Amino acid sequence: MRVRLLMFSITFALLGCSSPSAPEVPDVPDDAVAIVRDDFQDAVDGMRHFSGYDEPARRVIRDRETWTRVWLRVTTNASSRSLPQVDFDRHMIIFAAMGSKPSTGYQIQITELYRRGEDIYAVVLEQSPGRGCVVGPAITAPVAAALVPRTSGRVHFVERTRTHRCN
Repeated sequence: MRVRLLMFSITFALLGCSSPSAPEVPDVPDDAVAIVRDDFQDAVDGMRHFSGYDEPARRVIRDRETWTRVWLRVTTNASSRSLPQVDFDRHMIIFAAMGSKPSTGYQIQITELYRRGEDIYAVVLEQSPGRGCVVGPAITAPVAAALVPRTSGRVHFVERTRTHRCN
């Protein structure tokens, strides 16, 4: 058990060093400009709800080695999926994981992206099932990813939460 905890701590520390990101910010600055992400959600769609990423995380991935480590972790439950190729000279990946949840009905999305100078603001929405929602008895670990033009600036995460209302 101690060895497993130590390995988990080392892995988490290494993944946390992938690139600079700023602390959570309350909102997107008024002078930030919306950017269009490249179509990338299909790459993680198969694991979007059932990934192997069992703790909350926000990552900025700027190199293939880090992307490989994150992808291997995401695909723990579906290891036959091949690593989506990314040109890291031109792009970077913004990645968000919700962590383990006790049932279906949870979802995470990177809903909006903005640029202000060299900095990027990523709006991350975490949705939870509300009272009365029918959910399945499965442990889930939702993830989301966005492919954006590479920048040397920081990525600021703007966190949003929503509880889904069911009738």
